[in-house]
Amino acid sequence: MFGCSQRLYKDIFEPAIQAALFAPGEQCSAAATLGMLYYYMLSHQENSDFVLCRGEVEDVIFSPWLKSLELKGIKFIANRVPTNLTINNDTKCVSEVVCGEEVYDADAFVLATGLSPLQSIIQNR
Repeated sequence: MFGCSQRLYKDIFEPAIQAALFAPGEQCSAAATLGMLYYYMLSHQENSDFVLCRGEVEDVIFSPWLKSLELKGIKFIANRVPTNLTINNDTKCVSEVVCGEEVYDADAFVLATGLSPLQSIIQNR
């Protein structure tokens, strides 16, 4: 891995190699890997949605985006595990999210949770 960090290889190059060449990077020849990198990342940059971030993604993308959403009145509740959902009988939409003893009501909800907590919520219904 001359010329790139371990993290860059693991996060960017290795998944790209596996997706394009259908094999782990250590099983691909240098020529095939370089050819793939040249074709996808260098010669067709204008046709790609692939962009490397200059800086930490958290600082450059997510924090400013969250701040702009908060300025529009969106409230983020972090570090809470949803335990149940309340469904409005008239609209058939979620009207409240229950997190233990706390209940949150809103016009809309986005649950950013993993599969296990979601299964638990469904089983509690």
